[in-house]
Amino acid sequence: MKLSRFENTKRSSFWGIINKLIYLFFPFISRTIIIKELGVEYLGLNGLFTSVLTVLNLTELGIGGAIVFSMYKPLAENDDTKICALMNLYKTIYRYIGVAVLIIGLIIMPFLNMLISGDIPNGVNIYLLYIIYLSNSVLSYWLFAYKNCLLQVYQRNDISSKISIVLTLTINITQILMLVLFKNYYIYILFLPLLTITNNVVTALYVSKNYPKYKCYGTVSKEEKKDLKKRVSGLMLTKIAYASRNSFDSIVISMLLGLDAVAIYSNYYYISNSISALLIIITTSMAAGIGNSLVTEKKEKNIRDLSIISFIFITISGFCFCCLLALYQPFMRLWIGKDLLLSNALMITFSIYFLVEKSLSIIGQYYDASGLWWRGKWKGFFESILNLILNFILCYFFGMFGIILATIITILFVGFPLTVYYVFKYCFDESPINYIFNEYLNIVLISIIGIIIYFINTYIPTGSTIIYSLLFMLARIVISLIAFVILYLLFFSKTKIYKNSLSWIKSHKKNNK
Repeated sequence: MKLSRFENTKRSSFWGIINKLIYLFFPFISRTIIIKELGVEYLGLNGLFTSVLTVLNLTELGIGGAIVFSMYKPLAENDDTKICALMNLYKTIYRYIGVAVLIIGLIIMPFLNMLISGDIPNGVNIYLLYIIYLSNSVLSYWLFAYKNCLLQVYQRNDISSKISIVLTLTINITQILMLVLFKNYYIYILFLPLLTITNNVVTALYVSKNYPKYKCYGTVSKEEKKDLKKRVSGLMLTKIAYASRNSFDSIVISMLLGLDAVAIYSNYYYISNSISALLIIITTSMAAGIGNSLVTEKKEKNIRDLSIISFIFITISGFCFCCLLALYQPFMRLWIGKDLLLSNALMITFSIYFLVEKSLSIIGQYYDASGLWWRGKWKGFFESILNLILNFILCYFFGMFGIILATIITILFVGFPLTVYYVFKYCFDESPINYIFNEYLNIVLISIIGIIIYFINTYIPTGSTIIYSLLFMLARIVISLIAFVILYLLFFSKTKIYKNSLSWIKSHKKNNK
């Protein structure tokens, strides 16, 4: 079976973006209410517990991604029996993972106070809150999570998005009302596991109805289990590297700088991560299509597609980067007040972190779709260890700036080049030098464009009232767009990759009319 990759990507991206906008909007409202009514320390607790549970969820070891990868080939060959056997294995493993997360989570619980520097909000039982967060994580594995793999492998993430849209609207509106009426953080958090339970059950019912030929039965051969074990072992280290770039940062900040610092960091990270989440929808929607393409298309076409898609994606990310530089401080001032602002230097560093992280997005999809986790297992290990060491050292000397700088260093000099190396060596059997050089050059040029736009926008005031602030922010957006287009065309319009990308976009539009 050959999937309609471009059409599925468009559909999944559209509904994914709608879902993500809703998913991001309501937590934004909730965060605002929590800051105003309960205090910034509550956001610090939220950031800390989320990070701890993200680390705990490494117990999953990337099994879901490995099994979805294993389904690409049998789907292309219409081997339904093998897909059913893989689903059955997925179901069994996820039950054990849920138990493992629960046990490890309970073992960690007595040491929670060691992860917090400074005061805890009055009247808050951190252990009770942690149990609610832990329950949410455990239930996500136990309740039919394995069925979502069929939607992923068929590139029907739009279905997951539609289900999530309805449930997120319903539960989050109720959640915000409860927060406003009762000003009780416990009631607010209790809706997290409720959303997880409902979402998993509804998704499972849809999959059972629309893909009835796939049941959990059969066994996977010893050779396939051995291969899967190798892939999972490598993917585990890749996931550890990702967690070290995000969750470990918050934990280290909490240990060395306190909950207030975690809250300020998490507010800035929330904004940049919200934009990242929208961009990730595009790459996630491509995942099954890339896997299908690697099975059905020639190497030359895949290399050409990788270069073009990477260039288009870094262009989109570059514009978002420029908007962050222009709007971060005035928006944060309007949202949470000037007392919770980072310095301009820290804000610029945060924005560069956003851009640098995007360099991994497309090549990372090819890395995952090629199933290179075992071959690249040490990549994730070295990246996570280096990042953790640099976190403690640089945070001790430079505070939050050191945390962000540590992550940028590990991505640029370990994560990105090694990911490219493994894809080009084991998937394409080609030298990665040109691709690495071009990506670094693109990051440098877009960073220059962003800094120029930042300094242009410094001449625009922030505004003394809400109306003036919004008007000046709108002016910054318009100026940033115009300046980005002019500078981007000046830097890139004569390049070969720019021309190839335009031709690629036009050809896909023509083929899908």
